[in-house]
Amino acid sequence: MTTPSPFTPRGTPRSQRTLKQPGQAPEKALQLPLFAVSEAPTEGSPPMPVAPAYDGADSEPGYGSPTNAAAPLQAEVKEGMEWLNEDPFPPPPPFLLPGEHLRKSMEKCIEYIIQHEGLGRSTAFEQFLFLLCAKLFEERNPGTPRCFWADEKEARADEGCAAIRRRIATLFDEVKEAVPSVFGSRDRLTLSDRTIAFVAGELGRHTLSATELDPLGVAYQQWTSATARYNRGQFFTPLGAAFLAVGMLDPQEYERVLDNSCGCGAFLAALYAYRASQLGLRFAEDVSASPAPREIPEGEARQQLSRYMQTRVYGADLDSFLVDIARKQIALAQGAPDHIYRMDSLAFPDGGADTARARADIPLESLDCLVGNPPFGVKITDPAVLARYELARIWTKQGGRDYRREERLSKRVYSETLFLERAINWLKPGGRLALIVPDGVLSEMSTAYARTWLLKQAYLLAVVSLADETFYVESRTHTKTSVLLMRKKTVEEMRSDTDGEHNYSIFMAISERVGFNSRGKTLYKRGPNSEEVFYEGKRVVDNDLPIILSRYRQFRKSPHVLPPPA
Repeated sequence: MTTPSPFTPRGTPRSQRTLKQPGQAPEKALQLPLFAVSEAPTEGSPPMPVAPAYDGADSEPGYGSPTNAAAPLQAEVKEGMEWLNEDPFPPPPPFLLPGEHLRKSMEKCIEYIIQHEGLGRSTAFEQFLFLLCAKLFEERNPGTPRCFWADEKEARADEGCAAIRRRIATLFDEVKEAVPSVFGSRDRLTLSDRTIAFVAGELGRHTLSATELDPLGVAYQQWTSATARYNRGQFFTPLGAAFLAVGMLDPQEYERVLDNSCGCGAFLAALYAYRASQLGLRFAEDVSASPAPREIPEGEARQQLSRYMQTRVYGADLDSFLVDIARKQIALAQGAPDHIYRMDSLAFPDGGADTARARADIPLESLDCLVGNPPFGVKITDPAVLARYELARIWTKQGGRDYRREERLSKRVYSETLFLERAINWLKPGGRLALIVPDGVLSEMSTAYARTWLLKQAYLLAVVSLADETFYVESRTHTKTSVLLMRKKTVEEMRSDTDGEHNYSIFMAISERVGFNSRGKTLYKRGPNSEEVFYEGKRVVDNDLPIILSRYRQFRKSPHVLPPPA
């Protein structure tokens, strides 16, 4: 399998990949599954910058310099990359199982509430959200008595339903006491005993944190129309894709991370799960994914996790309803709800109810990492917003790959283009971003000027093309997307890199399977004779995102990888 350059204009054959040594003519690329080393740009496309390797150096965590970076890339590179054909079993944490059955149970709960309660749509959703939060709290707090269960005999009798309600209500009181910043004294369960018993029985069969399904985000999507979300550019991220982006970003414990279009908080949940796995903790009682070996006592590890979520993780969104959900999400993940800001990230440092706090907490050029899935497909036409961005100007081609910026504003610019510039502006020099973007940004000729600008501002580290099914199950969109990983250049690198033309390694991969098909049905690996593949007695989900993450980590450590120019 070959991997196309994301910066290759349409019409260029995918097979035209090259490996180039400094000062040498391009050669035919290695034909490697899921992976390619990208190098010399094709005519008419912007230059292809760097994916740095990591040798364990502490000077710049995650991006060190290999000992033999200057060694020529020759045919023996193929031997040094034999690991590319090895699938990691079990997958690296925090990858989990698809949530096919949990999604169906949540649909049943929603239908039951609508049919039996007669509540307004927003009130009914709020009640279901309370129950989901109580279930998540139960799972993430070891030692909490299990309340979400109901046997058939108990759920049939009025006395049994009342008993179920009492234990769920007691649990919800504990939630309110633990996170008073997002739940008030007026928040209470008003559903009938029988409805609560039904929901407890359905959710009790699952561990919400043990699937690649964000329960709060899925509940919101099931309650709102796909058309309304599409018009707002809201395509909520499955946790599997969020795990991949966060895993490739690899935020360190001291690095501050922002998702400036956080929606319901899927990336906040992914950051929590990733940090927990790095500390050797299971982020839910029944999670089967093996965390890293724990080197410190569990109590101390949990304190570190809580401290990280409270002091290093931030989010923002324009939609007040989504901000409320995201605050609940981060509170249940031991984070700080006041680090979720209701504001327009594109209008920042103006606009939004929480902008003043955000200006003090996360000013521009202050962040180490930025992650997320910004709204795409929305046309931004407000001149006051457009005037803030270089990419909102008219750009004229100067020949070759050069563009000249004019002072005139475009009448409209798609949101994903502006969010990329905003991400660069929010990062400090040397900061990293991992964003899910539509492929149009990476390949359309109409956005070539934006790519040229981006590559002058940052090094391209990796691109992973996501499978078509990634967003379709929940968001019903066929838009092709990719994970884009970049590192912002330092002032010194900007001065020395005047033309942006350097030869260095970029990790690229194509994801073809994400563990489920377009109908949300779980897919399992099969052998050459169509027999199912088992690991430790369990069927193996056909999901190549964990494989891609594992190979990216090996790629960073490979001595054959050319790092960014220093």
